[in-house]
Amino acid sequence: MRLGINTGIVSAAEAAPHMEEAEVVRRLHDYRFTSMDFSLGNTASPKHILQADDWQERADRAADAAAKYGMCFSQVHLPFHKHGSVALDPRFAEPGFAEYYDECTRRAYRIAAMVGAPWAVFHCLDSVSVRMDRREAFTRNHEYFDAFVEFGLQNGVGTAFENMIRVNPTTNPRPRYTEEAEELIEYVDSYQEPMVGICWDFGHAHLARVDQPSALRTIGKRLKCVHVDDNLGSFDDHLLPFFGKIQWQEIMPVLAEIGYAGECSLEIKKISPHAPEGLQETFLCTASLCCRCLRDFYENAAAGLLEK
Repeated sequence: MRLGINTGIVSAAEAAPHMEEAEVVRRLHDYRFTSMDFSLGNTASPKHILQADDWQERADRAADAAAKYGMCFSQVHLPFHKHGSVALDPRFAEPGFAEYYDECTRRAYRIAAMVGAPWAVFHCLDSVSVRMDRREAFTRNHEYFDAFVEFGLQNGVGTAFENMIRVNPTTNPRPRYTEEAEELIEYVDSYQEPMVGICWDFGHAHLARVDQPSALRTIGKRLKCVHVDDNLGSFDDHLLPFFGKIQWQEIMPVLAEIGYAGECSLEIKKISPHAPEGLQETFLCTASLCCRCLRDFYENAAAGLLEK
């Protein structure tokens, strides 16, 4: 199992504003990470690669840096809607934003292809805040995402849909669409396409009170990539593993049991965006150690399975 991390932990840090992607790759290599989740969810910053005139050249340099250091991009995080829906995202009321957003999404798929990332991760649209029931949510998500899924296939990139959490548990007591593993499985299976799968976010599942070992066994081979983060059970904190309440010793062996062959990819960019450079280095060292502990849980379980 390769040690992975979201590039946003460096690129979003105030101590290193707008660092070019090739330099981010070098930094992460220094801390023994071998795979990366390319953070492409930002459609606002004019310095972000999605908005840059030289985005193709920057993507090429990132791919070259990864090859130089023996690393890979395992996934990209596609742009996502604020508040989980087009209807509630205020940006979509602005003239031309919908077209701009769609172009950013297509560009993110193309970057995934350029850097060799096999999977691009989407958030499904919310069925709660816009008063949709499950069947309507299923239909609306297909109407919105099908063209993007096809665009990904045309570029050799698969699409993984992520398990989500409700925007505000206080005002939205009903689960959000794809918060439950069964809904996510139903939606993914409806594509009948091996290049459409699931990205499992452990932090989201913990907040939703999901029985994660049971859910992962049900998901099985549909699992294509993961977002590894922890929380205390109330907010989507994106803490380092072991800094929250998730029982990783129970979860990681299940990944081995179901034959998951992807990366252990940390999504923890919220933990240190305001830290000075020296402290950022400490966070990255700690993140690497946490990731190696998770890998040990996985590999020990895999070895035990082989002995049986």
